[in-house]
Amino acid sequence: MVTRSDSAFDLLKGVLQPPVSLRTQLQRLLPTSGTLHQLQAPAAELNPGLVSVLAGLRGLAQVIFINNPISGLVLLAAFWVQSPATALLALLGAAAAHGTASQLGLEPGLRQEGIYGFNGVLVGCAIAHFAQLDRPWAGLVWAGLVLVGGALSTLLLEGLRRGLHRRLKTGIGDGGGLGVKLLAGQMGKGAPHTLKRQALNLLQRDCSLSAKLC
Repeated sequence: MVTRSDSAFDLLKGVLQPPVSLRTQLQRLLPTSGTLHQLQAPAAELNPGLVSVLAGLRGLAQVIFINNPISGLVLLAAFWVQSPATALLALLGAAAAHGTASQLGLEPGLRQEGIYGFNGVLVGCAIAHFAQLDRPWAGLVWAGLVLVGGALSTLLLEGLRRGLHRRLKTGIGDGGGLGVKLLAGQMGKGAPHTLKRQALNLLQRDCSLSAKLC
């Protein structure tokens, strides 16, 4: 009887708790999946500079559309194995782009996600591809170009972001004004004045809220 009970219990346990795969067990031992935003607070408490390091690693990973600092570290290691010069210039470009965004006080959330840094990484990789480092002082010249290009990439991205932001706000405002006119025309003279006024006020309020959200 005990054997049957144990067998039934094991069978029920196996049905209710399916076996965990080896991949899931490894992820529990080394939780590197996801975006690892849980590292932000401990890093800030330990040393505020580590937050910038995490942002730089995220910028490296954003090149391959991954928001994970460990992925950025792996990509940097791959760059180093392939070409140490590429790794150094990519890291320098990320630092230049992120540093420019920090000095200008740009959107903190975008900085922490590595949105500004990944353009600097691309600048560093592009210059490393064409750089000729066999001449004296050539490394300093190319490094200076990476610094300038990384900084300019941040300014360009921020300019495009603000321009798109203004266009969206203007478009929503124009659309809201057109909607108010159409609603007033459709209601015509047959509707009560108070009803028309309430409908117009609601539409204007919704358009103003949408403009603020953009």
